[in-house]
Amino acid sequence: MDSLQRYISQFKDQLIGVAVYDLQMGEETLLHAEETMHPASTIKVHVMMEVFHQAAQGRFSMDDEI
Repeated sequence: MDSLQRYISQFKDQLIGVAVYDLQMGEETLLHAEETMHPASTIKVHVMMEVFHQAAQGRFSMDDEI
């Protein structure tokens, strides 16, 4: 954990959150877990899931152009 905190500390102007769970050791490491952060990249997964769902329902074709 100390090496992770040292590495992250070099990014002074950014808030970085980390959550790690070691399945073998049963240990959890949380860094800035209490901070609220916008999941900018992860929201794309949900958007694309809905796109594929609607395309499968025939609401549009994946070949359609916008």
